[in-house]
Amino acid sequence: MIRDIRLHGQVNNIIEFYATISGENIDQRYFYTSSSEKDSNFDRFFAPGNEFIISKDGVTYNCNGGSVCEYMFGVEQPFQDMVKKDVLNRLAIYGTYYGEDEEKLVFSNNTTGFDSYSQMFFDMHAVSNYYFFLQLDKIRERKEEQELILKAIGKRIKRNTDVGDSNDVNLAQQILKDVNIPGAALFLFRIVNRPNQIYYEMFEKFYYEKKAISEEEEKTLREVADKYDIDQYQQERIKIDVMYKDHDNKTIIDEYKDVLISMEQDGSEEGKALINPKLTRLRTLSVRNNIPLALFDKLDNLILKGKEIVKIDEPDYILETREVLEGLFLMKGSDSEIINNEDLHRLLIAKKTSVEMRDRTFEGILLDTGRICDEKMNKENDTTALENFGYIVTFFDRYDATSTILSQLSFMEKDSINEDQVRSLLGHKKAFDELENGLFRRLFFEPIMENSYLAFYGRGKITALLRGLEQVEKGESTLQKVVEGLKDLSREESLYNIIHNKVKDRIRTFYSELNTKEEQTILKREVGRELIKTGVIKEEIPAHIFDKVVMNIKKEAIYLQNLLPQIINTTDSLLREDFIINSGLDRFYIEELEREYFRVNSLAEEDLNNIRKLAD
Repeated sequence: MIRDIRLHGQVNNIIEFYATISGENIDQRYFYTSSSEKDSNFDRFFAPGNEFIISKDGVTYNCNGGSVCEYMFGVEQPFQDMVKKDVLNRLAIYGTYYGEDEEKLVFSNNTTGFDSYSQMFFDMHAVSNYYFFLQLDKIRERKEEQELILKAIGKRIKRNTDVGDSNDVNLAQQILKDVNIPGAALFLFRIVNRPNQIYYEMFEKFYYEKKAISEEEEKTLREVADKYDIDQYQQERIKIDVMYKDHDNKTIIDEYKDVLISMEQDGSEEGKALINPKLTRLRTLSVRNNIPLALFDKLDNLILKGKEIVKIDEPDYILETREVLEGLFLMKGSDSEIINNEDLHRLLIAKKTSVEMRDRTFEGILLDTGRICDEKMNKENDTTALENFGYIVTFFDRYDATSTILSQLSFMEKDSINEDQVRSLLGHKKAFDELENGLFRRLFFEPIMENSYLAFYGRGKITALLRGLEQVEKGESTLQKVVEGLKDLSREESLYNIIHNKVKDRIRTFYSELNTKEEQTILKREVGRELIKTGVIKEEIPAHIFDKVVMNIKKEAIYLQNLLPQIINTTDSLLREDFIINSGLDRFYIEELEREYFRVNSLAEEDLNNIRKLAD
């Protein structure tokens, strides 16, 4: 027995249709008439109480049933459909409308209407749209039939992939199965816009090959659009729909939609503000994946309807941290890279800034992220986020280890490093520079060199270390040579400080000045004997160290006797700063001299603090 009849018709060069009639004994219940006259060209399908006409201008219906089509990306959707991820299709039942509360659907007996083709492909899908009616076991009041049909097929048909796949037979069989009324027959009509279909399939082919459109392909698409007179609006919605359906694109865009929806459902200002980093992160990922931002703007307009997204009043580096770390929990099932070198670079800069600002917020975000990763693994048995977070933490561990070694070397007297530490620094340098060339220098060495409290020997050691690391990388030096060079500088620093203290004591006790070379030679010999006797040195004091000590002591005297009193009287902080920069004396040591001067002369330390603040 015949259960399905399929007809293919063509209204004109633009519109064609496929009619599928399904049911028991359909060959005995199939009613159809047509007209080929110039002014009255139509195909009419009918059954008791139902009529559907396909004419040259559009479709006319006076029947039960309704229309269904796949949602194109960016079209208006009821919020109830938008929040359900599995809803794929738009279903409209004739003669229904929402009541005054806009929640309860009202059924009426008025199921007559006309849809022009231009309006159909504008309001519904650009390529393919279904209409249908059912011949039931008996004739009922129309609104009763409509309610029966909606309850029977509504939930499943809105989720049925056969609609988007244009699988007419499967769709027809599923509808009849859901209606579950013996003897029922279905009349299903798929109306197709051929030019739009050609354009859709061509753009789909071009885009899916390399996720981009070449100039030559763009030219071909323009020619097709011009040939079939496809308006700009239809071209754009077709392009957007194709790009959305790409697997990786869809993952990112659906995540973005879910975040917007959760923000609307949350309602609280705090909740909305905390969601903003997720949205920013997804937009960043979209740029990486060549997804036009227009797709996200569409969602903003559809869901937010002009409302502004609340932003957290936080520093940029904290907002960036939230944005990147939110990416760990996005794009589940996507093949796209979640954390890349650029992200790690941004996080490391944010960490550096948080350390400089003494901001504990950064560490708090890391702790929260780690906790969420653990919970996700325990609840969902999904280790992806935890593994990516572990990868990030590895770089933070490298950062902390490097920062500790360099800080100690730069700011702690007598401190040096061993071969193992230099070897680990080489490994850290390689890892950071692989993220971005020169990042190791920018993260660690440049901030230290810019620190105004970096002392003369600290600067010398940090410069020697960087130069040594670069030479080892080039094969021009060895770890042992680097370590020995740093130890020599540490020994010289220690000897300088000892000699400096000894010379100052001698000057206070025996000499008022060191103006002559003879006085300096005598002092050098006396201090040298004392240091040899105590085992500090084995031979005479190196001339360059002693000369540096004498020169710096003279500078100290000039500052304390001439400049500092003038600075105090005039609160001239610029004069003070100029001396510190050009004298070569360590800032920290000068501040010690100032404190001692104020103590000895019983001056208010608050005045000194004010002078220093003016310089800042």
